Amino acid sequence: VRYLSGPSGSGKSHLLRELVTQALLGGRSVRRVSFPSGDHAQVAQLIAFFRGADAAWPFTAQAGSETSALLLALDDFHAAPPELVAALDAFRCRGQCARALDVIASVREAPEGAPAVTLGPLTDEQFAGMCRQLGMDDAAEIAEFARMTGQSPGFAVAARGRVPLTRDAILARAAELSSP
Repeated sequence: VRYLSGPSGSGKSHLLRELVTQALLGGRSVRRVSFPSGDHAQVAQLIAFFRGADAAWPFTAQAGSETSALLLALDDFHAAPPELVAALDAFRCRGQCARALDVIASVREAPEGAPAVTLGPLTDEQFAGMCRQLGMDDAAEIAEFARMTGQSPGFAVAARGRVPLTRDAILARAAELSSP
């Protein structure tokens, strides 16, 4: 179990989708679950599985699953039911599983001691490079855009109309701004 962490707008969901796409293109078995999930039966099965009931596994086998671990991608896991979050943490700490399984969960904050990759604002050079890829060349425009977005890649791409902004991302960015 690994976590992809960072504030709203840092690009966690985008990166997770790219990881899933790359895994699928590489022939790997993948399941992606986004939260909040309306599939209550699947959530209950995941809770039971992570608590040790291997028979509760909610997914059917895919071709190739015998040769590589299945990748279970849990997107916006901070919006998952608390029982599922606790069950995954217990599963992570137990460290034993009857099936070949890799889990990656995107969260705002990873549990203490959990392996995590944390996303945050880009460096000045990285942000300027991303802006050039988005069609911005003027240094003053890039500097203003950096100030406006906090150099958050997810917020910057969304602000250019490339992906939708979430309510949480907007509120988190607004909380960081000064009154002017």
